[in-house]
Amino acid sequence: MTRRRDIFGAAVGAALAGRADAAKPGRVEVIGRRLLYRGRPLQLRGVAVGDPLLGRSERPVADFAAIAQSWTANVARLSVHPSSFKRKRADALAALDRDVRGALANGLFVIVDWHTIGWPDGWFQRPDPSWGQPADFYDSSMALAADFWDTMARRYGQDGRILFEVWNEPIFHPDRPGDPGERWAALVPHWRRLLAAIRPHARNLVLLTGDRWAYDLRGIATNRIGDPQLAFAWHVYANHDDNQPAMWRRRLGGLHTVAPVLVTEWGFAAAPGLHFDGSAATFGGAFVDLLQSLALHDTAWCWHPDWTPAMLGADWRTPTVFGRFVRERLRGLPAPVRP
Repeated sequence: MTRRRDIFGAAVGAALAGRADAAKPGRVEVIGRRLLYRGRPLQLRGVAVGDPLLGRSERPVADFAAIAQSWTANVARLSVHPSSFKRKRADALAALDRDVRGALANGLFVIVDWHTIGWPDGWFQRPDPSWGQPADFYDSSMALAADFWDTMARRYGQDGRILFEVWNEPIFHPDRPGDPGERWAALVPHWRRLLAAIRPHARNLVLLTGDRWAYDLRGIATNRIGDPQLAFAWHVYANHDDNQPAMWRRRLGGLHTVAPVLVTEWGFAAAPGLHFDGSAATFGGAFVDLLQSLALHDTAWCWHPDWTPAMLGADWRTPTVFGRFVRERLRGLPAPVRP
């Protein structure tokens, strides 16, 4: 009888432990070129919403319900600008926490993005004066970035539904393109430093990228960093390489055949003279065909009325032409895996 009770007790304990494990957040995992979540193939598709403090401070977290339900997305990308983390750390972290919780609660995976534009400890972009932002808006300090990622790893390292995009857009210098393989090799020590800030505290999937505003990924596939939980970010806008799909593929450098690639920014709008000037006919249709054919993950930029190319009108509800294109494309995809 005692033995039967022990066996019964062990079985009940195992069942309860299984229920507890099922209630815990799962973890996005990399297996070859695929992503898995709780053992199921995962395709991430969604929107980038910008900076929680600078772009969404007055917005309710109910926005994430609309993104998940009406737009049928399963991932939201949240960005933190270096100047905010440096000067308004507590406010920036509180705003990020609010939006991370809101996104997760509404069935969305989360990408946290360090939203710098520049080269580690080198050149960085100065914002347009009309934005009213400080000159170091996109500060490329590696010490600051390492501090941020140490903070993120300690804060979110127990939740594998959150992905870390360590550097928004590396660019050595706008007027000095250089060899893409050499540029990637020069980035590797910097990315190792940021991984060293993350890995003692977190196994979360980390996104790395290459030069030329995260557009040129050539050289990465043959010079990989030995970390099993890595994927790669790619940014593509209208007019990149004259909207030629063959050139887009060339910029990928075969990386999509050996690792997951997430297009964490893409978009278009009628904007003569700007880099994203385009339409569904000149860019959007061909680009989403590429996304589908190569099984790339994506978050379109930007679910916002002012941050361009904007997907929303001033009321934060009515989609722009670009927004309608993104929403209808998301609605036409199979029901997504959710966290």
